[in-house]
Amino acid sequence: MTTVRTASADSAMRALRQRFVTTSDGTLLGAIKAKAFERASVLGLPLPNDEDWKYSDVRALHAALLSESTEPTSASALAESPFPVVRFRDGVLEANRSLENVEILSLSEASLTRAKNVERAFSSGADGSFGSLSVALASDGLFIRISPTSRPLPPFELVLEGTRQAHVPVVIEVEPGADATIIATVNNRGASILNGVTYAFVGAGAKLAFVSRADAGNGAHVSRFEATCARDAFLAAFALDVGGRTVRNEAWVTLAEPGSSARLGGLSLVGPNATVDQFTRVHHRAPKATSRQKYRGIVDAGGSGGFTGRVIVDHGADGTDAAQSNKNLLLSDRGAAHTRPQLEIYARDVKCSHGATVGQLDPHQIFYLSSRGIGADQARRILTYAFAVEALAEIDDPRVRLAFARTTVQALGADPSILGDGEFS
Repeated sequence: MTTVRTASADSAMRALRQRFVTTSDGTLLGAIKAKAFERASVLGLPLPNDEDWKYSDVRALHAALLSESTEPTSASALAESPFPVVRFRDGVLEANRSLENVEILSLSEASLTRAKNVERAFSSGADGSFGSLSVALASDGLFIRISPTSRPLPPFELVLEGTRQAHVPVVIEVEPGADATIIATVNNRGASILNGVTYAFVGAGAKLAFVSRADAGNGAHVSRFEATCARDAFLAAFALDVGGRTVRNEAWVTLAEPGSSARLGGLSLVGPNATVDQFTRVHHRAPKATSRQKYRGIVDAGGSGGFTGRVIVDHGADGTDAAQSNKNLLLSDRGAAHTRPQLEIYARDVKCSHGATVGQLDPHQIFYLSSRGIGADQARRILTYAFAVEALAEIDDPRVRLAFARTTVQALGADPSILGDGEFS
């Protein structure tokens, strides 16, 4: 066990290369995977002193890559929401559902029937070492294409599960004028690591809400979400993490054309002795684009939460409006939260701001609730949930918001009655 936990990045890459050789073939997807693995080899796995990974437990991630499975947790907070479900389990797309104006294919099938779309999705080569490994080591992936309708499409849910080490690349194309909400539920059923990368392309005037929730159990979870927004497109992305020993969430958004906008948010529940790291990069490449970031972290005893949020405003991206907010709640003196908002501004006529806080529950509020017959433990859970609500309110669809609120309440161990009628602001 000690050898695995202290395995170097180089030894992990050597082991992964041996595993990859056995999965290569001569298809388009095989060529894409081969290119992705070479890219990962050149980049190398992140090291503890890498600036962008300083808040992640990279040694634990190296060890997870060298293992296949871990002890599954007895229960998960991720009960399925009341939406149509598309299930992808251990690299296999299970019985597909027919959804209005939504095309869902396995990546292997899409590489045959929509080869140009697949090639374009993987052409950037800017997905980092873990994102590249997600493509290279995947047994398959998902391709989703959303067509426009006269009204917003009802939400649907992708359930991504793994009972062993899993690498899942997902491509999402939202055609101009389309409006969709996708829920991604990532559930670890015993995998050492769930490693996923999602490429989203939001067409002109289109809207995409991509909300994810993940329980990595006793394993690790690495997720990279990359999105490119065209003229007047709108993206809302939200990530809820309720479990996992080592978790890394990345959101890379490019506002490529004028009028595009993005709203990013997240809520991390960092358990005892766990590490959860949120990393974002929003690139304003065009004028008159808008971005908002609101991330919240709740850290228990022995846990470590991290946030690095970077906004880059290019020369000529005048009229940019960007704001970041990161707040962290420590439930114990033995928890730690690290926050690092960053701005890189190369244009003149911009409005950019950022802010970050780290604090604990107010003892006066705990006393107030306790004096009204509420036990001290439950009072802490109520106040903790109230802190979480500020993040959950970023989810626009009330049905999705309620589903995520229920997940949060269960993960916090709070009384379900705290939800009331399910409405909150």
